[in-house]
Amino acid sequence: MSPDAERISQYGIRAVDRVCDILDAIQEAEGRGSASDIAARARLPKSTAMRYLLTLESRGYVAKNELDGSYVVGMGLQMDRRDYFERVRDVARPVLEHLRAQFGETANLCIGASDEVLYLAIAPSLQPVRYIFNEGMRFPLHATASGKVIAAQMSARRLDEVVSGKPLARFTDATIVDVDQFRAQVEAAAANGFATDDGECTLDGTCFAVPVVGAPVAMAVSMSAPSWRLTETSGPEMIASLRQAAQELTGLIRAII
Repeated sequence: MSPDAERISQYGIRAVDRVCDILDAIQEAEGRGSASDIAARARLPKSTAMRYLLTLESRGYVAKNELDGSYVVGMGLQMDRRDYFERVRDVARPVLEHLRAQFGETANLCIGASDEVLYLAIAPSLQPVRYIFNEGMRFPLHATASGKVIAAQMSARRLDEVVSGKPLARFTDATIVDVDQFRAQVEAAAANGFATDDGECTLDGTCFAVPVVGAPVAMAVSMSAPSWRLTETSGPEMIASLRQAAQELTGLIRAII
């Protein structure tokens, strides 16, 4: 054994070794893994791995996706978050522009920001009549399709904090302001893998959103359009394309980490 290896063996801190093993295990699982998979890769009992994962999650070093229970490297390990999100915008824009070209409507990439949804990247519709969204705009989670999808990725405890903090604001007659009804919408988003906003945020506006699974923060990709311009087949077609886009975005975003 080399002197360095002997010194590490003698003075190494077991807990630090285990944290490193867990983070290495996540990377080995292509940036995303279940607790069981991470425990197996780190050669730890699942109960032990869970204790470390919960601590790392509380510090933001890993993030748990509530839709499938997987863990990814969290934003706490991103040294420059602004630069990171700029890179996310750069890789997302071609995907959003492809969605816009396919349907002629506005495509968005959103992230969770406390109890709001933040529009991180947008490919606005080129049609004369369109809804204007700007990158950096924020809306409450309960009033948007992306917000419902992002809420579905939260833990039950975090969702409780969001809905109990203050009354749900009304934006239109269709806005969901009842907490139980909002919870039901979040559960439906988790079960179905998508959410809709039918005039709940903007009058006569419709939006469809799906989750971007495997990102270090809760994300959603969505499409927005005037309700009167959509047909009976628009929703299923947009959702199918959004799911394909979400898969592509997952790969692109993981490559940034």
